[in-house]
Amino acid sequence: RYFENSGTVDDRFTVGNLTDFMMIDRYSDPRDPAQPAFGYGNGNRYFIQTADIAFDASFVGLSNAFGGVYDGNGFAFTSDRVDGGKFSGIFKNVVGGRIENLKVEIFRYEISAKGDYGLIAANIGGSGAGVSDVYVAANVYIENSAVNFGGVAGTAENTLISAVNFGGVAGTAENT
Repeated sequence: RYFENSGTVDDRFTVGNLTDFMMIDRYSDPRDPAQPAFGYGNGNRYFIQTADIAFDASFVGLSNAFGGVYDGNGFAFTSDRVDGGKFSGIFKNVVGGRIENLKVEIFRYEISAKGDYGLIAANIGGSGAGVSDVYVAANVYIENSAVNFGGVAGTAENTLISAVNFGGVAGTAENT
């Protein structure tokens, strides 16, 4: 078992580095019998970030849907550059989950493949989904007209969002 805490609101799983963060994905995969799965989307599990987390251009974000509660605790995910062909958001898909008190700062975000892109997630939706007290900043370069890009999410349905977006968007896409 990787996480020591129980993942409840009073005993949150702690995330202090990129390895800790990526373990959320492993524990979220119902196909991995070696892990005590949270259940698909890790619903009703609570996480708290304890430090800034830097990542490089090879980081792709979580691949399984996130349905828990992630408290960034005022800390940031940071990168000098990411490739939008691989990275579509820190959480990729948030289904019924909540992201709060988090910063995401990316100096250069290059998107050349079609799809949905955001700094927090490509897609956010589902009952109870929300993003609050989030700050996102990036310089985004888009070279494809089949792109849905938003500072927080590429697409968001039935989602409460309270965020500050900062940065620039340049390129040839129509849906920015």
